[in-house]
Parts: sequence; structure tokens; C-alpha cells
Amino acid sequence: MLAKEKYGLRAQQLAPHEASFIPFTAQTRMSGIDFDGREVRKGAADAIAKYLNGNGRSAPRELDGIVAEISKAGGTPLVVAEDRVALGVIHLKDVVKGGMAERFNQMRQMGIKTIMITGDNPLTAATIAREAGVDDFLAQATPEDKMALIKREQQGGKLVAVIFNALIIIALIPLALKGVKYRPMSAAGSLRRNLLIYGLVVPFIGIKIIDVMVNLAGLV
Repeated sequence: MLAKEKYGLRAQQLAPHEASFIPFTAQTRMSGIDFDGREVRKGAADAIAKYLNGNGRSAPRELDGIVAEISKAGGTPLVVAEDRVALGVIHLKDVVKGGMAERFNQMRQMGIKTIMITGDNPLTAATIAREAGVDDFLAQATPEDKMALIKREQQGGKLVAVIFNALIIIALIPLALKGVKYRPMSAAGSLRRNLLIYGLVVPFIGIKIIDVMVNLAGLV
């Protein structure tokens, strides 16, 4: 959408060219495009370093310092490389909403532990977790890591609920909601009634449909 609106680029314009897209995955943590003999990649610093090393190249010495500086500031460093040469680092920064630390503290007083799950590197994750006020975090998490964390917490006798912002997490909802009684309501209402679930508003019918699909697929 950005390429279309800001630069006037459309998919049909790429048709005459030899272009192949490399999609991002939680395992590779890198994406890019091969375009008319050019290789463009962007992704996590260690993923790009591995890509460069695998092609007989190495990242510039100053790259680690730039990545560390961005991570310490709570940003997400994305390294960009073209034709197996690192070009620079993009600094992405999520804004922690005001009042989050206070709300997490209220949940803590209710006996609810919060764990942030992210694909960011450990340094970035630690900074964001500290800013947000969560109790713990899981960095560089793959879908398998997320599933394992939920199961591990449940095996310890804990009741688990998931607050999600990505489609991949939908597969985890039936597993995390086993034994959880819930009904749609606002976050403020959840706090007032001391519910074990906070901020998770999912239609009952939708959850049941997902539950059936996941069970039929044998995922749980």
C-alpha cells in the first residue's frame, strides 16, 4: 500500500521483471526480494549477519554498536542489505500507551502475572517490558515457543489467558482458554469485577468455532 500510494508502484509494473519475494517467517526473521539480479533483504540483525556470512560476506564492525544502541532505547533494529552488503539499520519504535504500568500493577495486586511475548531481540524486549511494567517477557518467540510457554504455565497449575494482536495467536486461544470463564466486557469493567481475564474481548461463538477447528486439526 505504501509503495502504491507514495511511490506509484503497482504489482503489474513488476510483471516484466524477474522478481521473487522472500516472505518473513518467525524462523528466518528476515524477508526481501530478488529483483532483476539484485538481492534485497531486511530483518533482525543476527538473521542478516547469518545471511551475509553464509554468502562469504560479513557485517560491518559498527553495525553491532548501532543495533545495540537502538535496542537499549527500546526500538526494533531492522538491518537492510543489498547484494549481500549491509546498507544500514532502520529504527522502529513502538509507543507504550500511557497508564499501562499502572494497569499492570493493578492486575499484579489481583494476583495476575503478565508475560509479554515478542519477536524482538532480548535487549529490546527487556527495555519495552520495563517501560510497560510487565512481570516477565519471552523474546525472539516463534509460534512453537508461544505454545510451549502456555502449556508450561498450565502444567504448573496456572490459569492462562491470551491477549493477542496477530493472526498467528488465534491458534493459541482455544488452548489458553481451557477452564477460563469469560464474557465480553470493557477493560475497565474487567478490573472492577476482578475477573481473571483482562482486556480479552472475543465473541463466544467465534471462540467455539476456532476451538472446533483446532481440535479437528489435532493441534491440541
